[in-house]
Amino acid sequence: MDLIAIAETKNPNILSSGDEQVQEKARIFEEYANGGFELLESHFGGVGDISKQILLFVKSLDKTFDLDDLDVLSFL
Repeated sequence: MDLIAIAETKNPNILSSGDEQVQEKARIFEEYANGGFELLESHFGGVGDISKQILLFVKSLDKTFDLDDLDVLSFL
């Protein structure tokens, strides 16, 4: 979260522990997270079970991925 905040603001003072800096870091992180969700939604749009599709996508990237890792309930 700190690295994203520094990259976004170009200001190392964002690392301060003041309330204003903490809120700004949280706001920046939230924007990045929401952007990631939008990308996932556009990639997997129309899919009934998006969680399973995301896990299958990750599996396609990692050849050491075990099929037992597809148990979505293990993430809860």
